[in-house]
Amino acid sequence: MSLLRRQLKRVKRFIKKRRRLLLTLLIWALPLFLLFFFPPTRLTGERLIDLLSNRKPPPWVGMPQGAKVDIDQTKQFKRQKLALLEVKLNGLGQDALAWTGIKSGTGAAWQKVKQDLIESGNVLVEFWGVSIIIYQGQTIVIGEGSNPINLRDRVLRWQTPIEAASAKYQLDPALIAAVIEQESGGDPEALSPAGAIGLMQLMPATANSLGVNPYDPAQNIDGGAHYLIIQLKRFGSLDGALAAYNAGPGSVQSQRWVLIPETMRYVERVPRLMDKYEQIWRQHRQTEAKQR
Repeated sequence: MSLLRRQLKRVKRFIKKRRRLLLTLLIWALPLFLLFFFPPTRLTGERLIDLLSNRKPPPWVGMPQGAKVDIDQTKQFKRQKLALLEVKLNGLGQDALAWTGIKSGTGAAWQKVKQDLIESGNVLVEFWGVSIIIYQGQTIVIGEGSNPINLRDRVLRWQTPIEAASAKYQLDPALIAAVIEQESGGDPEALSPAGAIGLMQLMPATANSLGVNPYDPAQNIDGGAHYLIIQLKRFGSLDGALAAYNAGPGSVQSQRWVLIPETMRYVERVPRLMDKYEQIWRQHRQTEAKQR
């Protein structure tokens, strides 16, 4: 009983301290409840995507005259964001349960729950507000900073998290894209016989050590880029880093990797793919510069 009283006091203190935040969350939660959970008003994910993709962006967005919404690409973008939102909300729920003590195990700090809220909100805003338009032969994202290169490409559709990881770890985005193509072909659900997961084929132990969820595409890319920069700093060369990524750091330290045909092919193949993506990103930057 004393434990229950302590929990109740903790909840009361939390409500009193963060009354404004909870009110904001309630305002966000009400339309989400009506749209996704309340039977009389509920929209399925695909119906909502169809509704949002077929509408014109609001006047204050500043859509150029003569531009047209690319409905197919907008739908693809929103499907990706909705899937990511589901992952983020699930993580938020788990961390909230751990933080309040309802779920046994390692407790999550309030800062982690707060970060989950921010990330979920950002994804929701992108899902709701972003449209992809065609203007003067160019594909432009309205509501997000970077223009998409090619959302229909299995690797380049992950451009946003690739560029985020590139900036975070100071890696060429072409290298990250090349590794994704070599490892999974851009399939976020890829699973190797050895148990490697997702776009950059992270082993569960590696993902755990890097603090990422390998089933979340953005976190998978972040973890893969993080692991790459660790190996680059450790071995001082791209060949050594790629060999370590493919066959493990121990094989590079012992120089056994040069006797592994698969690893030798990997070290040769990724730089060639990297050249391809460097050219794509270079052309993309030139196009963006002309638009400014």
